[in-house]
Amino acid sequence: MVPLHDEAGAVVGMYGRKVTAGLQKNIPLHLYLPGPHRAAFNSAALKGQKSAIVCEALLDAMSFWAAGFRNVTPRTASRASRRITSTR
Repeated sequence: MVPLHDEAGAVVGMYGRKVTAGLQKNIPLHLYLPGPHRAAFNSAALKGQKSAIVCEALLDAMSFWAAGFRNVTPRTASRASRRITSTR
């Protein structure tokens, strides 16, 4: 589980992903707390970059970040979602 922060630094949600799709088949692969989902996009990481790595999920983007790529952002969103700026 990863805490999700808004622009003010407040925790506004949590994100997690199952390690393997075979675990508890009735549980979705991507896990969120109940309630509305917020969009996650790391615009600060892309500022001044010539290219960007856009990933489907937060954990994918964090894997790239851990490997040394700083021009990476998740692109998780829905039309009704509010923005998350950081996973700290």
